[in-house]
Amino acid sequence: MLLSKTRVNELNPTQKMQVEQYRKGEALILNLHITHHAGTTICSWAGANGPTPKFACMQPRPPQTAAHVPVLSEWHHGTLMNGTMLSNIRVDFHFVSIELASGKLHYPLAPFPFEHPNVVSMCVMRDPISRLLSGDGRVTKFMLQAYPKFKTIHDHETWKSKMWWTYADSYFTNNYAMNSLLSTAPEDKQHRNTHEGLERCKALLVRFTFLLDSACLDDGVKKVSKELGFKDNGRGSMMVHKAHASSLSRLDHGNKTLLA
Repeated sequence: MLLSKTRVNELNPTQKMQVEQYRKGEALILNLHITHHAGTTICSWAGANGPTPKFACMQPRPPQTAAHVPVLSEWHHGTLMNGTMLSNIRVDFHFVSIELASGKLHYPLAPFPFEHPNVVSMCVMRDPISRLLSGDGRVTKFMLQAYPKFKTIHDHETWKSKMWWTYADSYFTNNYAMNSLLSTAPEDKQHRNTHEGLERCKALLVRFTFLLDSACLDDGVKKVSKELGFKDNGRGSMMVHKAHASSLSRLDHGNKTLLA
């Protein structure tokens, strides 16, 4: 199901089966979280509706790690995620996140059994310019190497065009979502920053049970909550403090070269 500002698709038969299995207590919600794509918000929402791993809802770590919970490499390697493994994880958690960062995924996601009846998969997508403006510690470190006087992304009003292009072309920002969904395996790596890479990601994302848009996350989460039978939609005013002006207005400080 796609939930965005411009389009809402209904559940297909496979997705309906997955939702039904979740309502029966059989299916596991697996959130593939791209860094800075509302991971904390989604985790809070999930935690209000059932047991989740403690740290950002991500893969269990000691002392939560049980013998039947697979290691991270096996979560990424779809061929190892079978029905028994999913059932074992579901004993302890109803929702688990895997964080995806550019260049950090070592196994292709395509073999993962997204169509399995006991997997409710979800992913939140974000406007790439909005995501670029979020920054993070790795980007700050990268920019400081090129510009010693650099402070943070939030100081961008003083940036010159050259700084914007350095930032936009960096490994940490350029096509970040695409390159987070593509692994470092040869069959994926060759397609980074290409049209073919984009098509591979689109083909992957249409297999998810729920695909949400961060621009209308409140509405999307409420819709998913209704489908899954959650008692608490976990929203309210949670995102008010994170509201930003439009990307265009935030960039419009004489740096029009970036937008040309």
